Amino acid sequence: GKAASRAVPSRSVRIMMHWLFNGNGFSATECAAVDKLSLSHQRLAPGGDVANLRTDEGYSACVNFLANINKASRALALEAAPREYRANFSLNYKALFPDGERHLRVDVLEASFDQQSEIWVNGEQFEMSLEARDGARVLQEAWSDLGAVLVRWQAIGATSGKEESASKPSKAEVAGALVTLDKAWAHFEFKYITELIDIEVRARQHIVRAVRLEEALGVAVDEGSVEKRRRAEKELVQCISQLNSVANVKRKGRDDLGAEILFSAQEVMRRCEHNELSGAAGAAASTLASDVIASFESVREYLQEVGSCLEHVDPHLCNN
Repeated sequence: GKAASRAVPSRSVRIMMHWLFNGNGFSATECAAVDKLSLSHQRLAPGGDVANLRTDEGYSACVNFLANINKASRALALEAAPREYRANFSLNYKALFPDGERHLRVDVLEASFDQQSEIWVNGEQFEMSLEARDGARVLQEAWSDLGAVLVRWQAIGATSGKEESASKPSKAEVAGALVTLDKAWAHFEFKYITELIDIEVRARQHIVRAVRLEEALGVAVDEGSVEKRRRAEKELVQCISQLNSVANVKRKGRDDLGAEILFSAQEVMRRCEHNELSGAAGAAASTLASDVIASFESVREYLQEVGSCLEHVDPHLCNN
């Protein structure tokens, strides 16, 4: 007669049965979590590379894989590496890393694979430290090692007998690879984010100086000293001119507009108020002068506004 056909179990069932009957220390829950992790690893670029992170598909695959790293680590009861350093992060980064949980982010991983040691902000070059670059290398190695373990896990069911028994990763191997990755990740995150914060603080110095000069102008106005006011206005206009040059993303910002333009506009408005200018020429001059003064006052209002929330100012000044 015809031989009875046998239903072929799915890959997940085969792996679950393998671990249940062959041991290696995994519980069913742990096995399921690691299997899910290995499957999400397969969806990365070949070899677990992150070269395709700039595509929507690649980015989503990496987000999913990082989430499964966290889930597998929890299933295996692995304690997260210490992350107390986050208490010293700026407010912006505390929002991204609010506590001591892993919070594995794609942008941190991508930064570790970026071979550039310098960062350009507002036309200035900032160098990442040797320690940060070494931390990136160690993280890449840990990432690769975890990938190798997961590739062996994925091969379960494709081989049989002694070959499979010899190559299957143990619970200690999987846990060790996850712990090593987590420690390397925390170290690189600490160095990378800390240095980013320092770079951002330095990159904001242009606008910080403008805020301080605007405050000094306000004091001079309150004191009623014409000489102090003129000096404060001159320094602020020069600073605004430099800020305009740095912040203009198309590099069309001018830094050669001196305070004489503001002083001339103020003089025109004074003469108009005393009826020393009249007719069409006077009206045109008054319009131009009022526009100059209004623009200057608008910048002052902006500086007053951002003075209380400088951490929220994008260090890439062209984005503000």
